[in-house]
Amino acid sequence: MGLFGRGKKQGTQPFLYNGGVPSPVYLDLMSRYLGPAVQHQRTFGKEIEGTERWFVDFKDGTIVFDERRFPVQFIGSESTVTNTWLWGTENVSGMPDSVLTTVNQFYNSFILNNVPDLAQPKLALCEAVSGHIIAMIMAAMATPPYCYYRCPVSTGAAFVLVGGIPEHVFAPIGLEETVEVISDLLEKYALDHRTLSRTMLEKNAVSVETGGAPGEDKLTGTYADGRTLEIWFDADGHILNLAFIPQM
Repeated sequence: MGLFGRGKKQGTQPFLYNGGVPSPVYLDLMSRYLGPAVQHQRTFGKEIEGTERWFVDFKDGTIVFDERRFPVQFIGSESTVTNTWLWGTENVSGMPDSVLTTVNQFYNSFILNNVPDLAQPKLALCEAVSGHIIAMIMAAMATPPYCYYRCPVSTGAAFVLVGGIPEHVFAPIGLEETVEVISDLLEKYALDHRTLSRTMLEKNAVSVETGGAPGEDKLTGTYADGRTLEIWFDADGHILNLAFIPQM
């Protein structure tokens, strides 16, 4: 069963929205969900670290890491031959419907909610559109959330959402780790700094406050250990400065 075999819709021309510049709605999705997804993936990576053997069975709808088995949903595939993303909704490999439930729901949602960057069956890969980004958005948007796994094949990779993850993988992280995730993402992607920062503070801090002195654009998150993280923004919404405030 070839993931990139000839299927009824393989001839579809790849779509690239606006030359690869994200639409406002897609930029918002990236800024809201990449942070939590990276946070979860880091913890999940530690969970399966040292795995010597993995195997995905789409017929059974599972992925196995050594002796640990998790349910999966197939969401799509990247081709290094054509430099494209093909949604799992196209089902060119004849996979069972049971592993396509989530991708069908999300793909239809992207169409209904006018996310033009993602609302075509085959997408041209670019900086803002890749299997990793699409998987991260879907994994973090889902309720309950998933993690994801990239399954290499000879002509690219299949991407699956991994369910049945231990709850501690989705638990809040500390102040320093929050800053690491924010910094790493802003080095890689052109995201909305304020949206990313607020999302990460709301997920991990016990309280979040907006504003400061007159004229200041600032977010303040107080963590469970009593320390606070203050983030200042300039007039364009870019991060100006971050400060750790020790427990009083």
